[in-house]
Order: sequence, then structure tokens, then C-alpha cells
Amino acid sequence: MIALINHCCAQNAANGAIIQFHSFNGQLDAKSDTARKKFYYKDELNLQKGEMVLVKYSSAEYAVALFVRNMKGDTLGSVDIPKYYSTTGSHLAYLFKPASAGRYQFLFTSKDSLEKGKFTVHYANFDSIQKAFDTDWEFCQKLDYIMQHSATDFQFITGPKTPGFSLTNTRTTDYYLDDAAKCEIEYFTSDVYVSTFLEKMNLEKCIQRMKELDYDIRQCLSPQWKISTPRIEEVNEINKARFERETDYKLFGKPVDDHNEIHEKLNLKYSIRLMIEKNISGDYDLKIVLE
Repeated sequence: MIALINHCCAQNAANGAIIQFHSFNGQLDAKSDTARKKFYYKDELNLQKGEMVLVKYSSAEYAVALFVRNMKGDTLGSVDIPKYYSTTGSHLAYLFKPASAGRYQFLFTSKDSLEKGKFTVHYANFDSIQKAFDTDWEFCQKLDYIMQHSATDFQFITGPKTPGFSLTNTRTTDYYLDDAAKCEIEYFTSDVYVSTFLEKMNLEKCIQRMKELDYDIRQCLSPQWKISTPRIEEVNEINKARFERETDYKLFGKPVDDHNEIHEKLNLKYSIRLMIEKNISGDYDLKIVLE
């Protein structure tokens, strides 16, 4: 694998804030409301048509569970995590896409009966109508839009699973950086946005396309972006359940060093991909990859 260019940057804001974040801390105890022998905390959200919310709920003291209801009391969705780990606690993520605008109840409770303890809730709200992706945007606007979605692991722009078997649990997306580029979101140790600009071409064409893509990305870099120090990638990545209001992005890689006579003689084919993936610190790296 060959990657090119080294940059580090703070989040660009060409489109303004695409996703709204807010969070709070709470506690389940004897003063909490109860239902079915469980303590729970109720929060209500007003959601507009096309608005989605990603909830991350965690506790270091009990196994968490979540129920979502409409104001009539009908349960629209739920998730619970049956295990609690003494070192990391318990956490869940739930994406709620209401069928219509309205007020909805989020019930934060426990997997088991009458459990008590402190908890943290993070909300991320995305309005797919008010903050819709525009295919007529310039490249930099599209890149900024997709990179902002990395703060929520691309949950709001992830489509159904790609047909067929996939080791990386590949899923579709309709958010393209380039009309001719094939785009998908892969999940292995974390969600990775992948845009393939060239596929199965000779090395010279791929290197040229890589340089062109590098130039395009450089035009998007705001003044706060800076040159980063090249580093070795860690293989074992820790996927933490968390949100970042201000996510840092890095574009880094290794120098092109294996363009040699063997490649020319064997006429080997290569591909050019732009990848946005989470690193071991929880930030996202932006890479141009030749492989």
C-alpha cells in the first residue's frame, strides 16, 4: 500500500455546522421514576420532518438500556446491552429516524431490575432536509460535509448493507465526492468512508490521479491546517463510543517508493482511494491511498 501527503488540520467549516451536539449527566436512584421494576430517566425531544438523532448512552455502574416512545406511549424502538465490563462500563448507540415530525420520549434505564448509578447521554441531531447534501457543490464543500459526518461515525449517511459477503461489513452511501467515484462505508475496527477514484489502472495513471487529488484537497485546506509529522499506523485500533465536537483530521502517509521495473514488467494494476477513518486516538485521518 502506498499513501501520499502529510497534513494535519482542524475541522473545516465551509458549510457551517452540519450536526448539532448536546449532552447531559444523570443518575438512576431511589428518587427516579420506575416501570417494570426498573428505574428510568425520561427525556423528551421535538423532532422535525427529516430530522434524525443518534443517542450514545453509557454508565460505568450498570448495564444500560434505552426505549423510545411516542407521546401515546407506543414503543418505537429499543436497545439494551446485556453485559457490563468493570473496566469500561456499559454503553450503547442508537440511531432514531422518526417516520414523522413530533415529540418523542427517550427512556434511559438499565438492563436488569432496580439498578442504580450515574450515566452520561450524548445526542447528535441531523436534519437531512435543512442540511441536505447538494450534488452541485464544489469538491471542497462536499469534502467538508462528509468529514463533519465522521464525528458520528457516518451513521447519518450510511445506507443498507452492500449485497453479498464482505469481511468489512461494507455498506452503501449516496454521498459522493465525485460523480465518477465509487463510494462506500466499511466497518472493521471503525467506520471508514471510502471513495475510489480509479480502479485497476496502471501505476503511472494512478500516480497522476493521486497528484491531482492531492492538489484538489490542498485547495480545501483552511489556514489553520498545518503540516503533520509522519507516523507509523497502529494496527490494533480502539473503537471508543464517543462524540467529538471539534474533531481533528489528519492527512498523512508514506512516500511513494516502490515504482520500479518489476511493476512495469508485470503490468500490475492499481487503484486510487480517498479514505476517512478513525485512528487509535479517536480522531479521523484523511488519506489518499494507492494500492
